[in-house]
Amino acid sequence: MSFDYQSSHARFAAQFWARVGAEPIARSYARALFGAATKFGVLSRVREQFDSLLNDVFSQFPKFQVLLDSPAISFSEKEAILDRVIGGQAEPIFLNFLKVVVRHGRVPFLGDIYREFCHLEDEAEGRISVEVTTAVALSEEERGLVIDVVRRLTNKEPKVQWRVDKGIIGGVVIRIGDKVYDASVSKQLQLLERHLVDRGIHEIQS
Repeated sequence: MSFDYQSSHARFAAQFWARVGAEPIARSYARALFGAATKFGVLSRVREQFDSLLNDVFSQFPKFQVLLDSPAISFSEKEAILDRVIGGQAEPIFLNFLKVVVRHGRVPFLGDIYREFCHLEDEAEGRISVEVTTAVALSEEERGLVIDVVRRLTNKEPKVQWRVDKGIIGGVVIRIGDKVYDASVSKQLQLLERHLVDRGIHEIQS
C-alpha cells in the first residue's frame, strides 16, 4: 500500500489554512454577539444557550448541524427550522445570531466562535484560563497553592484545567495563554544537559 504524500500534504495544508482563517472570523462573530448580549443584559443566558447548542443539541443530533450547513437547503428553510426548533426557547439575540451564521455559511466555525465568546466573557469578569500539568494528581490543598500562585502572577481569577503527565517527572508546568512557567524536574534536567553540552563544546574549542 503506497502513501500518497501529495494528497496528504494537500489535505494538511487545507486544514491548516482553514484553522488560520477561522480565528479572525470567530473573533469577529464572537465580539458582535458578546457586545449585543452585554448591551441587553443577557450575557449569561446567551452563553448557556450557546453551550447547550454545541454540547447537547449538536452532540446528540449531529445531522442537525449538517442540515444547517447544507447548500442543498435554502436559507428560508433553515431559518424556519431554527424558529421551529429553538425559537421558543432561545434569546432573540442568540436566535438572530444563529441566522446570520447560517446565512453566511459559518456553521463550521461555531465551536471557534464559542471559544472566543467565552474568552471575552472571562476577560470581562476578570477570569483567565490556565492549564496546569503535574507529574501526579494534586491534593485540594496543593491545588489551592497553585491557584494562589496564578492569582499573584495574573491578578485574575484562574479557571484551571488540571492535567497529569508522568513525563515531566516532577514539579509543575503552568500555561497561561502563550506563556509557560516551567518548574518541572525534566525541564531542569534539560537545562543541565544543555549546559553540559555547551561546556563541552567550549572546552573543545579552547
